[in-house]
Amino acid sequence: MEDINEPIAVFAGMAGALQKLIDVWSLAVMAFGVERVDGIGFEPDGFDGERDWRSWAFRVQIGERSVWAWAGYEVSVSGYVECASCGVWDETDDGWYGADGCESADWFALLRNALLPA
Repeated sequence: MEDINEPIAVFAGMAGALQKLIDVWSLAVMAFGVERVDGIGFEPDGFDGERDWRSWAFRVQIGERSVWAWAGYEVSVSGYVECASCGVWDETDDGWYGADGCESADWFALLRNALLPA
């Protein structure tokens, strides 16, 4: 018999990271302008085509720079979803930058630094 708490844990984990991604998206719109920030989209196979990987992401473009903020999850055989990672992918130079703990402020700082290198 299936444990009723299993689906609840799955959805709770997903909701937490997605809310933080929405927070980062909102900060990006305020900082860079809505015309430069794409909407959040779902990637059913993540960025790497793995069947057990899911991610949500949005892209910001400033001039020649194109950077993605993303939250990725791995779905286990038993159905649990864990926050595998959150971070930024700099499409311009193919750099991957992890946001430890998926904290919104740190995550946004990674995005900003990738878009506006020193």
